Amino acid sequence: MTRSTGLTEAISKQEWITPLEDRLQGALHRAFESGGEAGGRIKDALHGTWIGHPLHVILTDIPLGAWTCAMVFDALAATSAIRWMQPLMLALEWAWPGRLRQRLPG
Repeated sequence: MTRSTGLTEAISKQEWITPLEDRLQGALHRAFESGGEAGGRIKDALHGTWIGHPLHVILTDIPLGAWTCAMVFDALAATSAIRWMQPLMLALEWAWPGRLRQRLPG
């Protein structure tokens, strides 16, 4: 058994959380339904239907990737090896936000 499997099993055995989960999920569904069409649009936005992919992946993977790149660049900056990468880093710094803005609606 891997460590992550053991952790998943330990969490799934926490039966006390099931009633809380059911109440919270029911409250969220009622909130979206009571919002009518606007509630449906908000629910769709949170589910990522506007980009065709679940939103939680973007909210986790992009920051983790950015932090990882920042750590690598910081480590390289501590050495003299960074000099040849400075143009690349500058290009990425300017190009990435532009590409992200192109993907966002509106």
